[in-house]
Amino acid sequence: MRQIYIIAIIFLVLPGCATMMSDNHHGYPVFSTPQGALVTVNGLPHGHTPVIITTDPDRDLLITIERPSCPVFQTVVASTTNPWTFGNILIGGIVGLIIDSATGAMYQYEPRSLTVLYGESSHGTCMIIGSNIIAQSTQLADWRR
Repeated sequence: MRQIYIIAIIFLVLPGCATMMSDNHHGYPVFSTPQGALVTVNGLPHGHTPVIITTDPDRDLLITIERPSCPVFQTVVASTTNPWTFGNILIGGIVGLIIDSATGAMYQYEPRSLTVLYGESSHGTCMIIGSNIIAQSTQLADWRR
């Protein structure tokens, strides 16, 4: 009888694994140092850094960050399947898959945020000195197809 209670608790608690186990907040944070860079997502302006892009996480994002007199930073942030979603598949939680799909927790962005660092070259011109994402031209070419 005890096993039946344990199994019942598992099936009541685990549906919606990705929803419960992730820190999915339906927003994608974008930062720059210094702050105030213009952020464009999929061709639409979203404000200035720091900003949280609110979007459904089931789509890739083409993010452009611009500062006056500085190089433009552009990258694609990929939407990936949240690993916790597979917990629902393994346990057979169709209800959990529906919950994760409805709440958007089935997908997530990698990395979890974007940060771009601006600085000055030895000649005094603005340059990008670092970011946590590498802008790759192949990513951009694939995204535009």
